[in-house]
Amino acid sequence: MGRNTLLASKTDMNMKLAHFVEVYFRDKDGELKQRTIRNKRYMIEHHIIPLLGNKAMDGITPTDIIQWQNEIQSKGFKETYQRMFQNQMTALFTCATKIYNLKYNSCTKVKRMGRADADKKQLQFWTLDEFNCFIGTFDLESKYYVLFDLLFYSGCRIGETLALAAWV
Repeated sequence: MGRNTLLASKTDMNMKLAHFVEVYFRDKDGELKQRTIRNKRYMIEHHIIPLLGNKAMDGITPTDIIQWQNEIQSKGFKETYQRMFQNQMTALFTCATKIYNLKYNSCTKVKRMGRADADKKQLQFWTLDEFNCFIGTFDLESKYYVLFDLLFYSGCRIGETLALAAWV
């Protein structure tokens, strides 16, 4: 049994953050899709570990989190991307607190970085008159007529509709 696995089994939060990341992903392996794990791992390995990876989990203070946030913000990432990094940091500390008995979660002591809705665009919907004007440009027998009619009246997303079309 390796030192870090032994530390995890004893719930010793004196392990370095970089080592805890491996414990975290071992725990999440059956819970999350591989694509999600790959995305989370990329963010953690490129934007968290380089700055905090050598610090012990129980030694990372709110001040360390704020310094990490300042470093991330100085790189000019969009606020939604900053929030994604923050979510990964928070997930690590939440897991360590709930499962491995970390005394306190430093992420809960600081303001969250970024905004979840910074770049969201407002959805716009066609009125029935606008749709009728559009659909009137297609022949009633056209597959496009059926496709757009289905999209408008069902509320299906494009991907869902294309999956239905492939099934038929």
